Amino acid sequence: PDIERAKVFIADLAGMERDGKVPRFMVLRLGNDHTSGTSAGKISPLSAMTDNDLALGIIVEAISRSAIWPRTAIFVLEDDAQNGPDHVDSHRSPFFVISPYAAGGVFHRFANTTDVIATMEEILGLGTLSQFDHFGRPLRDIWRTTPDLRPYAALTPSVNLNDVNPPATREARESARLDLRFEDIADEVLFNHILWRMMKGEQTPYPGTRRISQLELARAR
Repeated sequence: PDIERAKVFIADLAGMERDGKVPRFMVLRLGNDHTSGTSAGKISPLSAMTDNDLALGIIVEAISRSAIWPRTAIFVLEDDAQNGPDHVDSHRSPFFVISPYAAGGVFHRFANTTDVIATMEEILGLGTLSQFDHFGRPLRDIWRTTPDLRPYAALTPSVNLNDVNPPATREARESARLDLRFEDIADEVLFNHILWRMMKGEQTPYPGTRRISQLELARAR
């Protein structure tokens, strides 16, 4: 479970703080949001996503109550959108910036991973790693000048983290056909249809591919 990974990180952070050796840059991976589909006997997708969200929440809470909080920015990126369309564009993925200096709210501008990397490099005073982040546009408009140092409190979920998928269902049989040993090697179209039916039911039509309009794209820049 991601919450167990979070506990390990929090314990490590406490040790680094105690020793005065907190690195300037850390990468943490929480992978349960990929889920195991509806494979029989595996943790249900809703429980897996809740575990993923809770793990992030307790990590943010721990950092916000630590001595490094006034100098910290947390960047939360999904590795991809799993080919799953949303209501604006099928390429979109969630991205969060968590910091005392984050202005808060929703920013409507186009950004990609290299823009985020360029932002991290600018904060750390680093040079660019490649031509891609060299031409990235740092997210300079997301910051406030006066920090909000209030600590964060993780929410207690109402979803059972231990719910498992039932056997002998259509979705369980279909999920058995998916290669879920590693991320991004399963049949993503089938995977998304399974998850959609599990969450929305058979009667709700699966959304098709969407592309942001040129007008919306221009406004987002």
